[in-house]
Amino acid sequence: MKLKSVFLLFFFFIILTFTGCANIKDPISLSGTYFNTFVSITIYDSTDTKLLDQCADYLEYYDKLFSLTREDSELYRLNTAYLPDIPTEVSPELGFLLQKGMEYTKNSNGAFSILLSPLTSLWDFTASTPMLPKDQDITLALTKISPEDIRLDSRSATFKKAGMGIDLGSISKGYIADQLKNFLVSQGVKSGLINLGGNILCIGSKPDGRNFTIGIKQPFSEAAEILGTVSICDKSIVSSGIYERCFTLDNKLYHHLLDTTTGYPLENELISVTIISPLSLDGDALSTTCFALGLKDGMEYLEKLEDVDAIFVDKDGALHYTDNFIKKYSFSTKK
Repeated sequence: MKLKSVFLLFFFFIILTFTGCANIKDPISLSGTYFNTFVSITIYDSTDTKLLDQCADYLEYYDKLFSLTREDSELYRLNTAYLPDIPTEVSPELGFLLQKGMEYTKNSNGAFSILLSPLTSLWDFTASTPMLPKDQDITLALTKISPEDIRLDSRSATFKKAGMGIDLGSISKGYIADQLKNFLVSQGVKSGLINLGGNILCIGSKPDGRNFTIGIKQPFSEAAEILGTVSICDKSIVSSGIYERCFTLDNKLYHHLLDTTTGYPLENELISVTIISPLSLDGDALSTTCFALGLKDGMEYLEKLEDVDAIFVDKDGALHYTDNFIKKYSFSTKK
């Protein structure tokens, strides 16, 4: 459904503050472009660069599993291997993520969906000369995104209609971040930061025991202006918004968060939703889900979940918090 841009950012002065507190001189880090987005992994309590090499191997491995456009990826082969009502075998990890994605698709009554490949393929938000898809193409694509038309189990996927396809862009980076964290923790890492295109996941806390401070970008700001900062430890923070992948045509803004009922960008009172949760996979899916549901229904959806908190930003710039957010987190807005 979306490719989250580098929406949350680290501040250089914060990095300077806590690297001096560790027992090592400098943190070690990996940065580059994976999944068509910026990725960085920083470890603060180890000098073992082999850990970063292994992280790079994981990133390449998952790109070959979940990429929507890479022709040698498993997902690409699934989307292009349509046989009517005949199962296509999938690997255990792809099977797991497909099932998790369908859980969110069904639990949100389709506000979130991993079945939007027929729609997302019609929109190009990076084109130098943006164009709207044809109405008839959107209408046709909408007939191919019904959850009733796919059958899944842990090892296979079956499409009932030609032209159906999976887009895991709304959850794959969250899942990958969680797997990278699991690996690093298993290797003894207790302090680190993983940033997969704006999916931020903290490993523990800073080396001196203090929380990490993460800046949330000010919507529609051209420079690195922040809306505020939040202090977190061992948590994920993920945002979805309408202003990172978008274009304006005939004085109307078109963005990448698509309405599963119309095929066009969602239109509601929100600019962005930021989710804080233990797992980045959940934050990834929930940020999209709650944006699609809108302020009132999105808030109500989150209040039913444990240990998940959020900040909603409406089009007037007002901030709205879930009930326990202020009690649990230190959030400082820009004055």
